Amino acid sequence: MWTTEIENGIKIRDVVIETQKGGKDVEIVQLTDLHIAWMNDADMADSTLCKTYEQRKWAHIYENRTDHLDLTKRVLEHFKDADKIVITGDIYDFLTSETAIQANKHIFSAYGNLMACLGNHEVATKMGDEHDYSKEEWQALAIKRIASFDKCWNTRVAYNSNESIYYSSEVIENKVMLIQMDNATAGEFWDCQIEPFKNDLARAREEGYAVLIFYHIPIATGNPKYQYTETLDRGDVAYKNFYNSYSDTVSNQSTGASKEIYELIVRNGDIIKGAFCGHLHSDFYMEINATTENGTHTVIPQYVLKGSIYDKGNAVRITVK
Repeated sequence: MWTTEIENGIKIRDVVIETQKGGKDVEIVQLTDLHIAWMNDADMADSTLCKTYEQRKWAHIYENRTDHLDLTKRVLEHFKDADKIVITGDIYDFLTSETAIQANKHIFSAYGNLMACLGNHEVATKMGDEHDYSKEEWQALAIKRIASFDKCWNTRVAYNSNESIYYSSEVIENKVMLIQMDNATAGEFWDCQIEPFKNDLARAREEGYAVLIFYHIPIATGNPKYQYTETLDRGDVAYKNFYNSYSDTVSNQSTGASKEIYELIVRNGDIIKGAFCGHLHSDFYMEINATTENGTHTVIPQYVLKGSIYDKGNAVRITVK
């Protein structure tokens, strides 16, 4: 699964990926669930945002009185020399103009080695407001809200210049392909992700790249073994102690783009070497049932990282050899 060590007070989960391609090791660091919440005068004048801010005190003042942004900057600074830092969603706690400004200034524009995918909180103006809409209404509203901060959400340049807030990819050292894709703002994958994902998988297979995928919400494992998955936090106070990762969220029972993306993932288990996500605010490890290109059964490890703003910081360090 992973080994754990402490550096500078930060709890680091180490994952090693073997490629047999030689050359220098590649270091990728995952952070997740930063939940930054800042308000300016215009935001405070919005009755919905103001009420949300008052109800979400944990998001701007944490238990030890340390601001989430300060703790995030500390963890980012520790890993500033990594080949790539990937943040798997919920950078914002909820959508305000000041949060966008501060995140762009202190995170996106401050680190040139950053990739990020959306979480479910970036498009929220009050907690649970997706339940006020039909599925179709919420998807349309999510697209509109994403467009409002697309220009300040740097996911950096994808290799094929088709960079998108919904999907982007990058190849590092001619050995590993990183793919980030949104599966959280509407609770599922998007049509616009299908073709680039197909193309990236074909290119990775042709070039012999290991593929690592990053998204916010864990996808279903299709493995009954994980109907009752225990957190790896053990004695820590965790948001979720157990999780059903057998069939929850996106699975082979999904429809549309979610079903197609899911099937692309599980049919490429020989080149997809790991899936990395957050959302649950606890550490979990699970294995997605998959097959190789020729149909042989295999598994894809799915690593769920505890929020990076808990304790003195949490991160996954992936070393690709």
